[in-house]
Amino acid sequence: MRTRDLIVIPTTVGITLFGLIWGGRNSYVSIRNRAPVELTCAAYLQRRPDAEWLRLTECRADLGRIGTEFTTRRRTTATGSIKDPTAVYIRLRGEGDRGEPATILLRGDDPAMLELASAPANSRIANEIVAELAGPIEGIVELAIDRSARQKSAIRDLQLNLAEDFVILDRGKRPRPLALSLGVLVLGLGGLTVIVQRIRRRWKRRPVPLAKATIVNH
Repeated sequence: MRTRDLIVIPTTVGITLFGLIWGGRNSYVSIRNRAPVELTCAAYLQRRPDAEWLRLTECRADLGRIGTEFTTRRRTTATGSIKDPTAVYIRLRGEGDRGEPATILLRGDDPAMLELASAPANSRIANEIVAELAGPIEGIVELAIDRSARQKSAIRDLQLNLAEDFVILDRGKRPRPLALSLGVLVLGLGGLTVIVQRIRRRWKRRPVPLAKATIVNH
């Protein structure tokens, strides 16, 4: 394999995978969700709509249990790993829903939500979040392909007592512009075409084994 191929092939494969996965996923969401579906949390628990872009109303933020995702910022020999919060998870309840386990899990990564990770239950920021979440909550429901089995297991390890069929609503997120999503998807399809063509050319270049002649003595 030539040195140039060592750079071109991995780059092409990476672009192809990104285009097909990211472009395909976001094109799917954008085409299906032209506008948010508005309904109450209680109505969602009774019957989930066939949509990912939601605007939930009449929800109650259950701050009795919140979960936090962390990422390691740096390591030092003196203090060990330093972790920063990257997302906070809050259970949402509908009208009259006080049972366990919880079904709707709200994910937020904005500054206010991240501040909640280290704030006491009755702090100013906690009260502000509760008041804010009492109004309409807009976001995108994560698809099954958005998280690996390991990542889903990590969510359950947060000890939030979630239902088997729980959903994650990504707060404040909207579908990507359709033109952008389709453009990235086309880029991925183009990369796939290049890979297939290279494989076919290499296959054609392979020498065809000749049949061995057999000498028959009479």
